[in-house]
Amino acid sequence: MLIEIKHKDTGEVLFSLDVENNTVKNTVETAVKNKISFRYADLSSADLRCADLRGADLYGANLRDANLYGANLFGANLRCSDLQGTNLWFAELRRADLIRADLTGADLRGADLYGADLLCADLTGADLRGADLDGANLTYADLTDANKEGATF
Repeated sequence: MLIEIKHKDTGEVLFSLDVENNTVKNTVETAVKNKISFRYADLSSADLRCADLRGADLYGANLRDANLYGANLFGANLRCSDLQGTNLWFAELRRADLIRADLTGADLRGADLYGADLLCADLTGADLRGADLDGANLTYADLTDANKEGATF
C-alpha cells in the first residue's frame, strides 16, 4: 500500500513508501531510519503509537491531534511544530527541541521531558500530570491552566 507524507503547505511529497500492509507509522519510522527530514510535514491525526522517532527532524510539522502514545522522540527536532491536542502519554521526549512548539491541550501525562527545550512553548491547558520536566528549559513557556499535578520540575 502506497503511503505518502506531504508538506503541510505545498502538498509536495516529502517521502513515500509502497509495501504490503503498510501503515503511516511504518512509513514514518522507515523515513526516520533513513534520515529523511519531515520539516513542515502534515502528520495531523496520524496514529504513531509507540513509534521509534529518535532524532527525527519534525521542525514545523503539523502533528495536531496525532496519537504519539509511548512514542520515542528522544532528541527529536519539534521546534515550531503544531502539537495541539496531541496524545503524548508516556512519550519519550528527553532532550527534544520543542522551542516555540504549540502544545495547547496536549496530553503529556507521564511523558519524559527531562532536559527538553520548551523555550517559548505554549502549554496552555496541557495535561502534565506525572510528567518529568526535570532539567527542562521552561523559559517563557506558557503554562496557563496546565494540569501540573504530580509533575516533576
